[in-house]
Amino acid sequence: MRTVAVILTLVIIFALAAGCSQPAPVQPAVIPPTSVPIPPTTIASTPAPTPAQTLFITPESTPMESGNAVVITGYAFNPADITVNAGTTVRWTNEEQGVERLQINNGLKSQVLTTGESWTQIFNQAGVYNYSSMIHPSMQGSVTVV
Repeated sequence: MRTVAVILTLVIIFALAAGCSQPAPVQPAVIPPTSVPIPPTTIASTPAPTPAQTLFITPESTPMESGNAVVITGYAFNPADITVNAGTTVRWTNEEQGVERLQINNGLKSQVLTTGESWTQIFNQAGVYNYSSMIHPSMQGSVTVV
């Protein structure tokens, strides 16, 4: 009888010990951004773009002119609306403590931007490009290309 009690006690102790272990945390996959050609949004008086007028996603780490930079802070784009010349690169930098992801009205989407990360876009075709946050849809702005 005593042997059964000892065995039962050992089984309970091992069961409790096994239930206290935790699996190793799973690390998320990191997918680097790539350059992908995308067609621009055109205004009514603008002819269809040629291959040389195609927009490209271009991750950059070089400094930009301040007139071509948009900062994401305080759940807003600053400045929200900018005007640039055709061929200009615009950079959005996330200074929020959370993540952001942008989308432009022509279907282009940025990668998820964590704090301090930037995303750039070259605008080769004249027109108005409205953009917004996919995470905070009330955050909106526009790039007017002349």
